[in-house]
Amino acid sequence: MKKSILILLTVILSSNIVMSQATWQQIYSNYELNPNHSSEIYSYIEFSPDNNLYLLESEHVDWGDLVVRLKKQVGTNWEQLGQDLPRITANNESHLDFVITPSNKFYIGMLDTIYLYNENNELWESYHTPEFRGGLVSDENDNIYFISRQSGVSGPAYYDLILNQFDNGTVTEVALIAEDVPVSPRVINHSNKIIIKNGQFYVSVVTQSSNYLYFFKGTITDGFTQLEENASIPSINASLGLSSMAVNNAGEIFVSNKSSDNLLIHKYDETNDTWMPFDTTGIQAQSCNFNILQFDKNDDLNLIYTGSNGDGFVFKYNGAEWEHYGNRQPSESFGTIYSIHKPWMTFDDNNNLFISFGLGSMQNQLRVLKYSPTANIVNNEKLSSQIHIFPNPASEIVHINSIPKNATLRIIDLTGKVMYEQFVSDNFESVNISDFTNGIYLVQIENNGSFFNKKLIVNQ
Repeated sequence: MKKSILILLTVILSSNIVMSQATWQQIYSNYELNPNHSSEIYSYIEFSPDNNLYLLESEHVDWGDLVVRLKKQVGTNWEQLGQDLPRITANNESHLDFVITPSNKFYIGMLDTIYLYNENNELWESYHTPEFRGGLVSDENDNIYFISRQSGVSGPAYYDLILNQFDNGTVTEVALIAEDVPVSPRVINHSNKIIIKNGQFYVSVVTQSSNYLYFFKGTITDGFTQLEENASIPSINASLGLSSMAVNNAGEIFVSNKSSDNLLIHKYDETNDTWMPFDTTGIQAQSCNFNILQFDKNDDLNLIYTGSNGDGFVFKYNGAEWEHYGNRQPSESFGTIYSIHKPWMTFDDNNNLFISFGLGSMQNQLRVLKYSPTANIVNNEKLSSQIHIFPNPASEIVHINSIPKNATLRIIDLTGKVMYEQFVSDNFESVNISDFTNGIYLVQIENNGSFFNKKLIVNQ
């Protein structure tokens, strides 16, 4: 793989013509988080409304003791927000809820606990939240909601599902999702989820033990209805409770789930109040475990999942079938994505895909990757004559001037690793390269979807 990248960069560096291919770029890697190789590790990546990338990672600090921490990507570095938090679990399947509101407030949900980041003292505040069943979500006005349960009237196997609002530690019941139903939600599970689209709430919960999926739709004002309400039992069952719900801007609902060893996808048919099998052409999944459905910024449906055969798969639905992202899967360049890795996906404002996966151990590093689509071909002699890199060769500081406004500047080594990345707004950038090793690097400028490259020689 390194040989092919070297050949590609050699071609680029020998010409003003940019010939690029789709690649996965690693922007974060950590192998010191999990010496015990525990499967309890969960990590998440999300973009904030101001287009900053955040990573929520887990670490084993002692045998059996877990902590989580939130990091923000700043250039090529990652800065921690607040203190480490004790990782509270009900079992080894308990996941985390992580929410960034439109005004950049940060919330983390765990077993019976919601954390709120206080930016004034730069610390996390902890709030005990009994019967918290996940689904932590924010609406466009920064209101925070989650799912809870309470005993129903028909006996110990029946429960009321409640929509709650969380406001600086105060919990208010705002709506009844379902009354006296045979649904005991798993304690903390990704399948317990709330999605808000155009003022409409979409709720999914997965039952303890039986792992049936129940779905509800409604508003705080008008109340909720159960989807597939007249079915004797729900038609969707998720082995180990592993499923994912996604809703597009038109309000169409999609669900992926692990069924035995298979990956199934369904779309809700509102006219007939039933779930219909959705197209899986192109996926060719032989097995499935952890799976995430998500709509990107263009409202296209995306899927990431892991299989027991040790492969990782990332797809986009093109309207007729599912297509791989690029010619290579992440596993071909950065190691196998196993079923215990629990991958995640998110998109920036430019609809670039980012994924995270791994345990943070020496054998299975925690990685964050960015997918770089095929670039436009550029042959721009004028831009070549304008951009000046000095000194070159350089040892400590390199200056780049005449950069187009609102462009992105990157410095990439010959393995394809991004050593420096910065959004440039004033046509000039000075970069400290004192920690770079000697060799040839690619100075890449991305502007309006096109890429321009020049060679940089580092000689310490």
